Amino acid sequence: MFGEHTFFLDDTGLVIVEPADGRDEAGQVVKLASWNPDHTSLKPHDPERTDVVIDLGKDALDRR
Repeated sequence: MFGEHTFFLDDTGLVIVEPADGRDEAGQVVKLASWNPDHTSLKPHDPERTDVVIDLGKDALDRR
């Protein structure tokens, strides 16, 4: 955990999870930086909301 956000690295780059618009207890993955072609460095860019929405409800783990 780093400050207000937890950062994640995946195959596309550096992402965070922010509250999803209009959805209680849901977070949307937002990409902040993308890998260069050989995945050795990241290039920051304006935040890009992705189509990935994560259920953050207290019962989310019980519904798996």
